Parts: sequence; C-alpha cells; structure tokens
Amino acid sequence: MGPVSERWASGGLAKFRVGQSNLRDLLLQCCADDAFDIRQSAFALLGDLAKVCPTHLQPRLSEFLNVAVKQLNTTEAKESISVANNACWAIGELAIKVNKEITPVVMTVVSCLVSILQQAERLNKSLIENSAITLGRLAWVCPELVSPHMEHFMQSWCIALSTIRDDIEKEDAFRGLCAMVRANPSGGLNSLLYMCKAIASWHEIRNEDLHNEVCQVLHGYKQMLRNGAWEHCMSALEPPVKDKLAKYQTSAIRGNFAIVSVASPCHIVGEYRSGLAGVQFL
Repeated sequence: MGPVSERWASGGLAKFRVGQSNLRDLLLQCCADDAFDIRQSAFALLGDLAKVCPTHLQPRLSEFLNVAVKQLNTTEAKESISVANNACWAIGELAIKVNKEITPVVMTVVSCLVSILQQAERLNKSLIENSAITLGRLAWVCPELVSPHMEHFMQSWCIALSTIRDDIEKEDAFRGLCAMVRANPSGGLNSLLYMCKAIASWHEIRNEDLHNEVCQVLHGYKQMLRNGAWEHCMSALEPPVKDKLAKYQTSAIRGNFAIVSVASPCHIVGEYRSGLAGVQFL
C-alpha cells in the first residue's frame, strides 16, 4: 500500500521547507494539473506531508481534499490508476491526522471508495487495497457517519481487507471496522461471514488494543446470534478460518455491544445490495 512514487518528506526538514516556502500553494496547483504524472507525484507528496506536518496543510485542507476526491471518480480512476491510488492514500493519511476536520467530505469519499471496491475485479490491486484502508480510516475517524451505511459495502470491503498484508495501515482499517460494529452491530450481520474471513486473514494482530477490539466484535456477535444462529454461521467457514477465529474467541473480552437476540440464522448472509442509501456516487 502507499503511494506510487518515492517518498520525499521526512520529519523536521519537511516542516521547515513547507513552513518557510510557498510549497503548499504550489502543491495544490500540481494536484490539479492536467498532466497525470504531475498529479501522481503531487498526491504522493501530499500524503507524505500529511504524515509529518499536517498543520501546514490545514489552511487549504478543504481544497486539497476536494481535488483529491475528484481523482476517485470511477472513470478518472480507470484512466489514471496511479493518480487515483495516490489521491486515495493521501486522503487516508490526512483523515487520521486532521480527524473530524475531514467530516465535510467523508460521505462523498466513501461513495467513491465503495464504487471502486465494487469493481475490484476490473481495477488495479493496489487501488483496491488503498481504497479499503482509506475507507477503514474514515470509519475509524467518523464512525457515526459511516456506520449507518455499512450494510451496503461490508461484503466488498471485507473481501478487499482479506487480501492486505499485516501492517499498521491494515490495523487502522480494522480499527474502523471495530468502530463501525460498535456503532451499528446489526449493520454487519448480512456480511458476517466475510467479516470473519477478513479477521482470519491476519497472520497475527500484534497491537494489543486492536486484538482486544476484534475479540469484542466476535464475542458480541456470538452473544447476538442465539438459538443456533452463531453455530450455523461458523459451519459455513473453512476449517482454517474457524481455527483462527477460535483463538480470538477464547480470549474475548465483553464489549460494549447492544445485545439483541437473533432467533433465526436466515439473515446472517443476506442478499448484497450495492450503493449507499441517500448518497449519490460521483
């Protein structure tokens, strides 16, 4: 994951250069340039700067976000995968640094990311992975906005999460998953099998807090699914997946779930519906 280019920014040097120059304004111009290669490099730099000196970008944050979102339009993404990939990554890096300041564009970005994830077989693997990570980061920062729509994208999102290698970006994405489940546990029921497979895709969750959150998610769903529904769900999983999930369940900690009884397993894996209710795709 990450940008398609070499990374430039590093710590104090980057802060000095940005703070003492007009780099921010030039960078914004480059992000909107007509040339694909200039935009590709510009968004890679934007993501790097977001990691080390986000405060220097904030005076023009909304403009950076708006121009980045435009690159995620499915048509644009197909024409210039590398630009879309870097813009997607940069949005995710900005999100975890500016937190709620990203709220105005969250659902616009989510609708674009969902459209990309739903076309995973026709798009670049790196773009799919970065889209899954950025969606998770947005969900982590703004779960109250994203979670009401989760049932519409959980399946394609979890499939994408399952392909990502263990790293800190995957940790961020799963923090978003856990945050959404806490906010709207019923929204994940129809895609629970895919969620379980995504969790099982980890070789090892080394971050203790995230490990505990994942345990809480599984324990919460086990409590929700009564009268054999949980067992029915688990029976549909491959043995290696069940073995991995069992490790989390044995160390589960009771989470802050709104426990509701689900008497029948018939809705655990329901029909997948594309699109976001009330959100227009770009």
